[in-house]
Amino acid sequence: MVQESHITIAFDDDHAKKLAEVLSNESSRKMLQYLSKKEATASELSKSLGIPVSTVHYNMQNLLHVDLVEAKEFKWSPKGKQMGIYRLKHRS
Repeated sequence: MVQESHITIAFDDDHAKKLAEVLSNESSRKMLQYLSKKEATASELSKSLGIPVSTVHYNMQNLLHVDLVEAKEFKWSPKGKQMGIYRLKHRS
């Protein structure tokens, strides 16, 4: 069984245009689909989806801006860099 994710959008919301732009991007949609199943760092998304990490970072900033994704936790890379652990933002 395929699990589908849904959000509700108010058409008169000024935010709707930016949200539509973000969702029209194939990489963003792949990232959202992946994050609907489990949390991941940008590096994990890049490796799992076959998307360059620079593309993941760009799209992640857009997903964060439209409030679809959040990074509540961080972990340290072997090189000592702080990496966000991304997940879908739960809506009530």
